[in-house]
Amino acid sequence: MITPADASLHTPDDPNWAETNWFSFQLPAYNLHGAIYVLVRAQHGIVWASVHLNSTWSEKHWEADYCDLQAHLAMGENFDLLDYRLDNGLSVKCTEPNMAWDVDYDDGEHCQIHFNYRSLMPPYDINDPAMDPTVAAQAPGEGYDWGGAYSKGHFDQSGVYEGEIVLRGKRMPFRTVSTMDHSWGPRPEQGRTCLCWVNAHFSEDFVIHALYDFDPYSGGTELRFAHGYVLDHGEVIGLAGGSGSVKRSDWFPREIALELNDGEGRSWSLTGTAKTSFPQSIWPDLIGFNGLVEWQCNGQSGFGQTYDCVGLYDLAAGKAWQAAQGK
Repeated sequence: MITPADASLHTPDDPNWAETNWFSFQLPAYNLHGAIYVLVRAQHGIVWASVHLNSTWSEKHWEADYCDLQAHLAMGENFDLLDYRLDNGLSVKCTEPNMAWDVDYDDGEHCQIHFNYRSLMPPYDINDPAMDPTVAAQAPGEGYDWGGAYSKGHFDQSGVYEGEIVLRGKRMPFRTVSTMDHSWGPRPEQGRTCLCWVNAHFSEDFVIHALYDFDPYSGGTELRFAHGYVLDHGEVIGLAGGSGSVKRSDWFPREIALELNDGEGRSWSLTGTAKTSFPQSIWPDLIGFNGLVEWQCNGQSGFGQTYDCVGLYDLAAGKAWQAAQGK
């Protein structure tokens, strides 16, 4: 169970411990997606922070509209995850534990991002069997925790982002429904499991969010369901299973099809088309192939983000394996 105390920094109990804030958002009117990501390694006193904005099909970091990636920002004295500032110009304040944040970023030259986030739902704890049907159905020690990164704590949550972006003089006010997450646990820099973190936002009353695993050696076209939820008019429905497939250009998702169910006869079919792409480094060994996706579900249209994470080790090994198979 997620408690208000989990909004604060947790005490590391592993040499590879990391704690993260992830705020992702979409501005369909500008064909833009973006994210602010913070990874804290409190045992080392440093913070990895990534800020990116992108509105095009970008297959290299420098093709994005904007990217600021800094790996060794100092935590400073009395660092508090509830209210912190970093030397890259980012400040984050949690105004209601696990439910509301104010986020401001100003690089002093090209880019400003200002928004408040207000949740539409409680934090969805993927490790809580009372909330997540897949965990409830598993034996101890089974299940998916992204190589241990989510083993101590992880929640996903959808809410309303409202604010503005000013990029090289262009002002873009926005109000959008999107999803964030918060994680803490052991996270080695060499990531050896894959993650597809994907969501579709149709309105404040209807959101679908899911986590999948996939095999990098086969090209990652078939998705294996791990966790997820549907937010339907204020009701949070934990997903019990499903399937998915991806058509890719290299590793960048182009078309996505998802089938999801809650185990009680309710099901959802989604098809999505990627409008943008961006290869985000969320730590040195890992690439997140992400982008803005336009979704269709039961006659409704929406937008969201796909975020397919693959480690550099597996990208290289998978390429070699496919070459050996003549693929």
